[in-house]
Amino acid sequence: SILQERRTRIEQGLDIVRDQKGDAYAYGADGPDRFDCSGLVYYAFRKAGFDHVPRTSSAQARHMNRIDRRDMRPRDFVFFYDGAATAE
Repeated sequence: SILQERRTRIEQGLDIVRDQKGDAYAYGADGPDRFDCSGLVYYAFRKAGFDHVPRTSSAQARHMNRIDRRDMRPRDFVFFYDGAATAE
């Protein structure tokens, strides 16, 4: 089914994210061996077949469906809007 195929691709994206554990952080990087947070999401989920994942966190936040906090589940993406910090 389409839903099962989507779930499989999500798991593939998460596996790709896990495989990058230990890779260096670099602001603005999107792989394959250095990432920032949104770059890692972009890289992993594009490789898993999600062609419309935006590159930046602000574009990713606009792209995602919004849900109530009470409806959150493990593996949901969470975006914060009250400021940002970078580690360099």
